[in-house]
Amino acid sequence: MALLRWHDLAGRRGERLLFHRLSATFEPGEVVRITGENGAGKSTLLRMVAGLLPVARGTIYFRDQPLSVARDAWLAEQCYLGHALAANELLSPRENVRFLCALMGAYPSSRAVDEALAQVGLAAQRDLPLKVLSAGQRRRVGLARLFFARTRTVWLLDEPLTALDQAFVTTLTRLIEVHAQAGGLILLTTHQEAPFCVPVRTLDLGAFRPARRRAA
Repeated sequence: MALLRWHDLAGRRGERLLFHRLSATFEPGEVVRITGENGAGKSTLLRMVAGLLPVARGTIYFRDQPLSVARDAWLAEQCYLGHALAANELLSPRENVRFLCALMGAYPSSRAVDEALAQVGLAAQRDLPLKVLSAGQRRRVGLARLFFARTRTVWLLDEPLTALDQAFVTTLTRLIEVHAQAGGLILLTTHQEAPFCVPVRTLDLGAFRPARRRAA
């Protein structure tokens, strides 16, 4: 039984068809890198799979059931991390991590949150308001949530390596590797090469781009 399967997916942005005829099957333990030029629909695809955007056409299956049937199970087993951090600018990294974890049904101790923030290099900034942090530091606040997402089988990560220093790229790739080795599935979009020590499968959205109509 496949963990996740897409059949004949199509994605749109407004009236524009970004990709179509996309079918793929994913198994536990896979790391899948979704590539494509800017505007290919990588973020749109992840948001569709996460249930944040409607599917233009096709069907997404989770454990061989369409999401229309398995929606509750799917929401309980996936963790979506978007390109933009969904967080409160006035709250601290510590408060934001606790809030983001609560949305997943996880309630880590203050010590565990502090340890996660230390792992992503934010020990000194943990009580500052988010609005004073740099773009890279804000990204790391979101990534700290992954330390508490191990019970979420499928990780959907949109450009997780953006604005990260090399040390934190290594921290993130290690987190992803550990999750894959434990039977998780990770789908990520990125323009960057990452030093993974596990096999990485590539899915190029450019292969599913609709042909342009010729002018009459």
